[in-house]
Amino acid sequence: MKVLSLQFTQMDGHLRELLRGASTAASLKFLAALAAFGLNLLIARMLGPEGSGIYYLAFTLVT
Repeated sequence: MKVLSLQFTQMDGHLRELLRGASTAASLKFLAALAAFGLNLLIARMLGPEGSGIYYLAFTLVT
């Protein structure tokens, strides 16, 4: 019974580590998406409709 309890304790630790890593990755992905959105707004405001269209076309062709 003690061995079984120890296995569940280790599994809980691994699950906690997995959830911590997953939540960190999700948070960073959200922040990156927010930063990309802000950068797109900045580019659109600075270049205007025609300039931002050319920029996005060039960016699409390069990537």
